[in-house]
Amino acid sequence: MCGGAKRTAGVSESSSQCGEADPSEEFYGKPLLHLAAIGRCVEFAGELMSAVARVDSTEKRGVTALRNLSMCKWLLKNGVCTSRYSSSGKHPLHLASTSAPEVLDLLLSRGHDVNTPDTINGDTPLHVACNMANSETITVLIKHGCKFNQVNKHRQTPLAKLLRLAKDFNDFHSRSSYHIY
Repeated sequence: MCGGAKRTAGVSESSSQCGEADPSEEFYGKPLLHLAAIGRCVEFAGELMSAVARVDSTEKRGVTALRNLSMCKWLLKNGVCTSRYSSSGKHPLHLASTSAPEVLDLLLSRGHDVNTPDTINGDTPLHVACNMANSETITVLIKHGCKFNQVNKHRQTPLAKLLRLAKDFNDFHSRSSYHIY
């Protein structure tokens, strides 16, 4: 079991002895399954699932536990819904476009539309990746055939978002995964 998850599991185990255990229990606003995902603790997630934790549990913002590749594969195998939008209007593709190219590639290979707009601004995953200046996720999206000229509700293309960042060197440098020396 993972170090961080072990402490959380200890809390759950002690409360289960008192008859208060709930697999949907939260710690600082995050379901325990999310903490397992953050800590990359697939085995702890398995224990939570055997205690009837919901694989589709969401945190307060409506985000699922699709965090990293191993957890994503495990959650997909156990039936997580990958088409649910968060309360911020983001699809799991948008969330993966910020910093998880492996998860993004896996979700796209399962048939999700690479040009799925969010429900608030109409941003596609490419808009999100360009806004974060994340070259790895941009590459994955291009590989899957994303549209470069799709505009959001503010009439911005993904390239326009990237160029806006490039004008402000400090902001671009802080978001980019590459360090310029």
